[in-house]
Amino acid sequence: RYSEDRIAYIDGEDPDRSSWVRYINNAPTGSDECNLIARVNAHRCRVWFEARRDIAEGEELHYDYRSSWGWR
Repeated sequence: RYSEDRIAYIDGEDPDRSSWVRYINNAPTGSDECNLIARVNAHRCRVWFEARRDIAEGEELHYDYRSSWGWR
């Protein structure tokens, strides 16, 4: 259940406490480089990424860190 006092963050620096998403780079929304979109399930406190388009083998993963999304 959503709560105003619930805090969530992603710490990608520590490899023992993070996952492959720590390798995602920043790219502005709408640019050809931005190939991921974040999805949020506030009730289960889950965040995941989905591809916005086909991603070629060896291509870097990019997401717009400045895009607005939240737990609501």
